[in-house]
Amino acid sequence: EGRWNVGTNANIHPAKLVFLIRPTFPDVSRPFFFSSAYRPPTTPRTTPKPTAAAMSSDADAAALDAAKALKRKEIEEKVAAMQAEQQKKEDFKNAHFGTHEGITCDGCGCMPIIGYRYRCKICANHDICETCHERWDGGNGSMANGLAKQSISLEAKDHDFFIHKEKGFKPLVKQVGPTAKSEKKLKPNDPCGCGSGKKVKKCCGEGK
Repeated sequence: EGRWNVGTNANIHPAKLVFLIRPTFPDVSRPFFFSSAYRPPTTPRTTPKPTAAAMSSDADAAALDAAKALKRKEIEEKVAAMQAEQQKKEDFKNAHFGTHEGITCDGCGCMPIIGYRYRCKICANHDICETCHERWDGGNGSMANGLAKQSISLEAKDHDFFIHKEKGFKPLVKQVGPTAKSEKKLKPNDPCGCGSGKKVKKCCGEGK
């Protein structure tokens, strides 16, 4: 024990010496207070660098996410284009739907044609109604000449119809798109819209 006694002129800190010799001499006594100024050295923490495999995996995941986002955007654009085209067709049909005054169906003889009016591209002045157009079935059905005022082929394949309307035709669907907001109706006790500050019943609405 005296062998490890440390003098005042020693170059090593007494607390460090105790720390070093205690594993070898576990029964050694500590003749002095363990100084709090000394702490055993610690290894600094270091963040592990990503490996090449991990970096490659992250790059592949990012590329996959980008591809999915691009595909999603492409699908959304196609859906929007289809919806716009469908709305365009619907607006076109709405603009041709109504009562075609003075027009007689050459197929069944009804007058006027109500709904859609179809005209043949091949025959001169050949008009039919929706019902006869369904019977024609794109050239695969049948063709009638109920009006019998002109010579018309009864072969369905000899005709080609398209939706038609005369200039100045007024469709039943007057407004295509969002419905216009109706003006608010004033009540008798509401302030008058003329700006007089009076109630409607005492001003412009008096006697109504």
